[in-house]
Amino acid sequence: MVRYGAAYAGAVLLPLAEQLLLHLPLPADRRGVAPFGDDGGALIEAAKRTSTVVLMPDVADGAVLVALCTAGDDERAWLRLEASSDAGQRVAAVVWDAAAPPLHERALQAALGAAHVNSLSLQRFRSDLRARIARGWRATAMHDVARFDGVTQCWNALLEHRAELADQLVAKCEAAAQRALAAALEPATQPDGTLRIPINAVLLER
Repeated sequence: MVRYGAAYAGAVLLPLAEQLLLHLPLPADRRGVAPFGDDGGALIEAAKRTSTVVLMPDVADGAVLVALCTAGDDERAWLRLEASSDAGQRVAAVVWDAAAPPLHERALQAALGAAHVNSLSLQRFRSDLRARIARGWRATAMHDVARFDGVTQCWNALLEHRAELADQLVAKCEAAAQRALAAALEPATQPDGTLRIPINAVLLER
C-alpha cells in the first residue's frame, strides 16, 4: 500500500480528507485513522501529520472503511477493501485516476523525464478505474486545490515518500528536473510564486 509523507499529506490529501468527512455519514466521534486496524486520531489531523491515512471507525457499528489515495495499484489492498465490502461493510477509496492523473503528478512525470529518470514507479500511486468499476465500484469525481509556498516546497513534498526517485535524481540532473517541474506547474503558479494546484481525484464506493 502506498504511504505518503507529511508535507504531501498536508497540502494534497488534507483538502480531500475534509471533503471526505463531509461526504461520509459518520458522527464526529466515530472518525478515526488506521492502517487497516489500529485506532488513531481524526482523519484531518492524520492527514496533517502522518503518512497513514486510512479511515476505520468502529467496524462493529457498521461504519465506513476508507483508503485515502493509499491503495494505488496494490491488488492486495483492493482485495482487502473488497472483502470488507463483501462482508457487508460500506467501503470507499479516494484514488488518482491512472488515465487522468492530477497536475502535480503529471508535472513530476515531466520533471523526471527531463532528468532521464525512469518514472514507471509513479504508476503504483494510481488506479485503473475501468477495472474497479467493472468489479462493482461506483465512481464520483472530486475536485479541490493543493497549496504550496513555491516550487521548491512542492518538489520536496513530491519526493519525500519516493526515495527511489530521489536517489536517482541525486545521481543525475536534479536542477533540470526542478526547472521542468516549474514549467509544468506554470498554469498553477501565482504572481507571488505560490502554487494553487487543482486536484482531480475519484471517490470509489461499494
